[in-house]
Amino acid sequence: MGTNLCKVDQARDLCVDFERTSFARGEYKRAFRGVERGSEDRVVVKAYADRWRAAQDLDVDVRMHKEAHALAVKFNALKLPATREIVFVEPRRAHVVITRPCSGLAPGDRVTVEPELVGHYQKFLSNNGTFARGHSSLTAFAHWTFHHTKGAKMVVDLQGVKTKDGYVLTDPAIHSRDGRYGDLDLSTIGMQAFFANHKCTHACRGLRRPSGGVKSGVDDCEKIMRDRLVRAKSSSRIVMPAPSGALRYQ
Repeated sequence: MGTNLCKVDQARDLCVDFERTSFARGEYKRAFRGVERGSEDRVVVKAYADRWRAAQDLDVDVRMHKEAHALAVKFNALKLPATREIVFVEPRRAHVVITRPCSGLAPGDRVTVEPELVGHYQKFLSNNGTFARGHSSLTAFAHWTFHHTKGAKMVVDLQGVKTKDGYVLTDPAIHSRDGRYGDLDLSTIGMQAFFANHKCTHACRGLRRPSGGVKSGVDDCEKIMRDRLVRAKSSSRIVMPAPSGALRYQ
């Protein structure tokens, strides 16, 4: 199938053939369809915009998936009213071994490999506080992560597929007080933007919201993201500061 080849780190002889051209791309990453050698399992290989961004973001992305998954396991165990199961895929670190022309990759490039999601892919909840209607389990989950961590974190950028049992998600972002989770971490400004739009449901009963009112919204998040993209494109080695703005946990 594929004309490129990558090898999964810390997995003996586990290789993935993946297509020459990406089927999806964003500001920071491109996604390629692939197949694991031996098992024939269908996977997605995700490559970063450049080697510096891979060095900066890959380990953070893997850590975010693990933290989001751990929080989802705790959330699912609560069986809150009218909520569905939430699962995050687990990306594995890998490196490119063989490339072909037009792929935009080179041997040694760091990538991730994760299971291919089957179904209609959607962005359910963005990192700017906006979300698709009709997915209250996911907005309740984001609210609960804020509550559970005492306002230190909030899992956002919830995207993937809806299944008969719930949701299978990938590529989450985390807002944190200290902005430790990369360019999509909008810190307390991102948390405030979520609460500016979020209407609590029965599943949110007893969950705390930020005290002191909400002072930031979607426009504030969009400005931060625009500034970060401009600065990232002008210098691939700039370190993005966390946005300022206090958010107290009530």
